[in-house]
Amino acid sequence: MTLQLRFLKHNRMATEFNFSELVANVTATTGENKTTVNAIIFSTFQAMAAQLGQRDDGRIEIADFGVLKLKLTKERRGKTSGKIGPVTEWVKPAYYAVKFKPGPDFIDIINQYFPPDAPVKVGR
Repeated sequence: MTLQLRFLKHNRMATEFNFSELVANVTATTGENKTTVNAIIFSTFQAMAAQLGQRDDGRIEIADFGVLKLKLTKERRGKTSGKIGPVTEWVKPAYYAVKFKPGPDFIDIINQYFPPDAPVKVGR
């Protein structure tokens, strides 16, 4: 499984946080065996993805974590400007995107790593 999570540090530089680093972090925190932690995290993500795909509403809510929701994007059409080459039309087909809305406890944890004068907030 290749899982790439992107997050911002204080200096707002994006860095990668991959699956093996997540496993190492949880292993260090819990003291559990690395193989066991790997299996648990992998199974958790698989179960979340399966539930998201199987549900009619395309929505799962995990208490204190947040809401994952599938959203169907519309087909988009456009054309190139023709400044570099001939004008060509293109079509980007409709697809499902996974949206995440963090819960209040999740936001509180994130805000521990940001300056108090610029907290993370969730719109809408």
